[in-house]
Formats: sequence, C-alpha cells, structure tokens
Amino acid sequence: MSDIREVTNPHDKIIIDCADMDAARAAVLCVGLGRYGISNGGLPLFILGGAEEYFQKTYQKSVSQFLSSVSQERLATALESMQMADGREPTSLIEPVALAHGMASQIRKEISNGTQTRS
Repeated sequence: MSDIREVTNPHDKIIIDCADMDAARAAVLCVGLGRYGISNGGLPLFILGGAEEYFQKTYQKSVSQFLSSVSQERLATALESMQMADGREPTSLIEPVALAHGMASQIRKEISNGTQTRS
C-alpha cells in the first residue's frame, strides 16, 4: 500500500512513497540536507535549523541516531520511490530525483558488496 506525498522543495514537483514514513523522512533528509520536506506533516523544512529538536521530539533520537535506525535497504527503496510528478521532465538545474536515484544505486552496490556504510 502506498502513501504518495509531495516533496516540498523550491524546484520541480517531486513525489515520494511514504508508506514507510521513517525511510521517506530519511531519504528526503539525505537528498535535501534539510532544505526539502514532505507535505501533509510528513517532514518540515529545516532551512533555519530545528532538525535536532524535531527528531528528539518525534523519535527521542538525534538526527544521526534516527538515520542509523533506518536500514540501508529501506533507505534505498525510499530514494528509488522519488519521482517527478506526472512524469514531467525536470525544469531546474538541480535534479533531486537523479540525486536520490544515484544515492540508491550506491547504497544497493554497497549492500551487494557487503560494505554497508553510510556516508
């Protein structure tokens, strides 16, 4: 079962499957470095800070503890679910979807090589 939501960002309309909300949050956090969020209360923007407070309040974990709690497999799946809305082509120079898919590919490679490290 999927829960498709919009990735809030200053660029193109991007969607992500939030059926695994923790993995979706981790994926958007990794791709956007706090500059992207998830609509409908999925993840706020942290442009002006506040990530540590949010993850402490929501998960009783630091950001790094939260990211470590999401398996590489789940993170890769969430990253792969990021897509341009309605099959559109990117209109900006920044391509978060391509970045997400590249990150997922690297994670999958690390999993298959047995070197499951997080960068």
